[in-house]
Amino acid sequence: MSAKASTKSFQDCTETDVPGYNDCPSVLYQVNKAAAKKGRRNRIVTQVRDVSGNTTSSSLPPPAVPSRVKETYQEELSNTLTNEELLKRIEAMFKLSTSLSSKEFEFYKKKIDLNVAKSLDSESTRHMLAAFFEQWGDKSKCTNMLREWLASDITISSWCPAFLKIYENATIV
Repeated sequence: MSAKASTKSFQDCTETDVPGYNDCPSVLYQVNKAAAKKGRRNRIVTQVRDVSGNTTSSSLPPPAVPSRVKETYQEELSNTLTNEELLKRIEAMFKLSTSLSSKEFEFYKKKIDLNVAKSLDSESTRHMLAAFFEQWGDKSKCTNMLREWLASDITISSWCPAFLKIYENATIV
């Protein structure tokens, strides 16, 4: 004996026929009738509304960057390794013993070989890789650095996961 549940088709009905269809109060959806009659539409405002009471824009230029900040930045950039040096260090990483199978290692190595050279055109990529190789021995710090970099820079997504995998499984003395 099966009990037959009564069902109702809501295919040809209005929204009010369906209980609980729209529980939001209708006050939220009221249309400004005066604006609708005139055909006025919402518009995008191109000026920023100043809520602090200022009526004019600043006539002063932004403060100058201290020269020592510029010098420090230039020193950091000049300390960045060249493309050739970075590629040599990556090749040296490939020569370390690894816990990956040879098939898996070759798969990841191929991904890096095909894609890393294009990324080395970017100064920020060279700078990050130079910082990585400076801290080479601290595996947890380097792993975290690579993960954060991977999460923040989409330009390295074609090769950095493979690079991270090889680094994590490499035996560093």
